[in-house]
Amino acid sequence: MINSKKLKSDKPCCEDPYEYPILQKIKYYFKMYVLYPPLDFYTRYKERISRSLAFAKFGWGNYDYDFGNVWHLLYFKLRRLKNALENGHAIQDEEDMKALGELLRTVKRLRSKWYERPYWDAHDKKWGKLESKTEPCTFYEDGSVKTYQWISWRAGTKDASKKVKAQELRERRKGDKLAEKDRLRDIERVGELIRKHSHRWWD
Repeated sequence: MINSKKLKSDKPCCEDPYEYPILQKIKYYFKMYVLYPPLDFYTRYKERISRSLAFAKFGWGNYDYDFGNVWHLLYFKLRRLKNALENGHAIQDEEDMKALGELLRTVKRLRSKWYERPYWDAHDKKWGKLESKTEPCTFYEDGSVKTYQWISWRAGTKDASKKVKAQELRERRKGDKLAEKDRLRDIERVGELIRKHSHRWWD
């Protein structure tokens, strides 16, 4: 026999509230028109609410004026996509999931903007870290400083000839070009992975 007590709802939907004492009426109307509507809304849309809050929290610091923020947005969305596919109802192809993992790592590098760091570190190791200072450049008639000039040097170029300084500058620029080449290679790889696998990343 079914235990009828377990089938009862907390909502007083079948009784006539007009027969209640005043305090019970207040309790009834509070539940029906204040408490239950938002609870019912949350129960029905809790997944959408949770997702919307996650996007709102992320979007708070994601600005529209810099393309670099697009990589942050893509990384945010790819992490959610990977989690959904790993915990979804369908069995994903191993090759597609490996590709998604690679895409996630590649986009993570692109959002960091530090492709130059390995080349900068190698350059600093060879020539010394960049140091700088400002010195007065021009003065007013009363002797106060009008403008300053910015001076920079490295330990390996401070007292070096123009030829050595020029060599250091060429090597630094070469490192910047190699870093940009690495960045473009990653961008091309992102396109390849999306072109080959994006239509299969779904639950």
